[in-house]
Amino acid sequence: DIDPIQVLIANQNQIKLLATNIYKNTSTGTSQAVMLDHIITYFNEQAVNENLLPSSAEVDTDVTIGKV
Repeated sequence: DIDPIQVLIANQNQIKLLATNIYKNTSTGTSQAVMLDHIITYFNEQAVNENLLPSSAEVDTDVTIGKV
């Protein structure tokens, strides 16, 4: 069974990691554009890695991030 509390904790940790990475990139003077579908794909990959999604879920693993 999937524990909903653990799902919420995992999602919160992913958001914290994303915010940390955005902060680090903006403090260097260069910023990066990240498309929303890349963020969603990242969350889906993390959920699959943590076995939070059924194995039948389709996940696109081709993520590219370009500098602006």
